[in-house]
Amino acid sequence: MIKSLFKTLVIITLILQAVDSGAQPESDKEKAAEKEKKKKPPEISTKAYNKVAPSVVKIECDAGNKIGTGTIVALNENGRAIILTACHVVAIDFENTPVDSPLRFYDDIVVRLATDTLTVRSCEILSFQHREKDLVLIATREPVPEKNLVINYNRSKHAGPGTLIAAMGFPDSDKLSQTVGNIKRVEGGFLIFDANIAPGSSGGPLIDKFGRMVGMSRLTFEGEGYAVPLDSISILMDGWLKSIILKRLWRYQKYANLGQKMTSDWRFLATEFAIAGAAGYGIAVAVGPKDLPLPPPPPVE
Repeated sequence: MIKSLFKTLVIITLILQAVDSGAQPESDKEKAAEKEKKKKPPEISTKAYNKVAPSVVKIECDAGNKIGTGTIVALNENGRAIILTACHVVAIDFENTPVDSPLRFYDDIVVRLATDTLTVRSCEILSFQHREKDLVLIATREPVPEKNLVINYNRSKHAGPGTLIAAMGFPDSDKLSQTVGNIKRVEGGFLIFDANIAPGSSGGPLIDKFGRMVGMSRLTFEGEGYAVPLDSISILMDGWLKSIILKRLWRYQKYANLGQKMTSDWRFLATEFAIAGAAGYGIAVAVGPKDLPLPPPPPVE
């Protein structure tokens, strides 16, 4: 009788253990699924956003029918902003213009500062452009407030697969917004990331989590964003900006925290930028260095 009762108890215990062991994984799965739901999507910090915003502008042309984004990379001696953007943002019929034909640009280009979207500032095209890399410099005709800082940048060689980035731009309104993703790979001379570049963000800065520019947003193809790497851009910019009398220049920020040592690419003093033949407000008519062009981007569907 006692043995029979003992056997029964053992059997019941084994059954309960089996039930518990079978149910536990499901319980863990449910907990993991619930935890995943509560996870916030990746985002660039408010601090990084606020750091970048004074350096970003909304570009409008073709009577406001064409929208893009640009980045302030320098201020000239008179406080006018020198802005980097994509050629296709400000060029007329960029895609259909033969490579051996000169580009034509809109003559009604204006910018709105991210920190002051109510004020419109007229711009002009500078002679510095690179068709293959889709880069061009424009300049405001009037000074911008000192609070509109020149952007800091980080070598794009430091931004590899898995790096958290954000494409900054004005896709829907006058408010600067960010499209966050991660760099997937570097291919064909482009940083390729898992986020779409929304219309209106072309030509804007691609930044890392510390608010440093690592590239310029160019296009979206098959659900992936393509950006021109900063290292490729800086080769041209170093040559272009030497021909302009500047009082402020973008700089290479190696460390994120202000408490740490910073190294800068301030290569010249403002007085050393003057060159013979410079006219107007210090812009010399010149052509950027002829480095090897990137392969053409994939077609946009």
